[in-house]
Amino acid sequence: MLALRLARGSDPAALARRLLLACATAGVGFLLLAALARAAAHPEDGRLAALRLLWCVVPLAFTAQLAVAVARADPAGWPRSGLDAAGMGRARLPVLAALSTAVAGLVGSALALLVFLHLRGDLSGLPFDGAAVGPLNGGGSLPLGAALTL
Repeated sequence: MLALRLARGSDPAALARRLLLACATAGVGFLLLAALARAAAHPEDGRLAALRLLWCVVPLAFTAQLAVAVARADPAGWPRSGLDAAGMGRARLPVLAALSTAVAGLVGSALALLVFLHLRGDLSGLPFDGAAVGPLNGGGSLPLGAALTL
């Protein structure tokens, strides 16, 4: 609840950084899911699947660096005099900034999973339902490792 109050009271630049992180996490998550689904659909192309996963390392490293930058620049981690009375001193405020950054990353990962499932045809009733059945291995089962990777 405190993180929600801090997010509501934060400046637009901090919210834009969190939104950028959520979008970057969603893009990398979708990229990882697509690569793992392709690898699960074609197990005979092990070398090509490893190459696709290797291409995912650069965006993943960029997103991790962005998450660190967002957590460091988060104004929730800056000391405030009123929060000392609530038990949120200098040691706990950076933890709160890291948690709010992690929540932004989780929102992006959940969004990537929903879009991936929707484009595969697993979720129905929305426009573009099953539009990418072929490239995303729509006929096969969802790789459990791919969902847990997020």
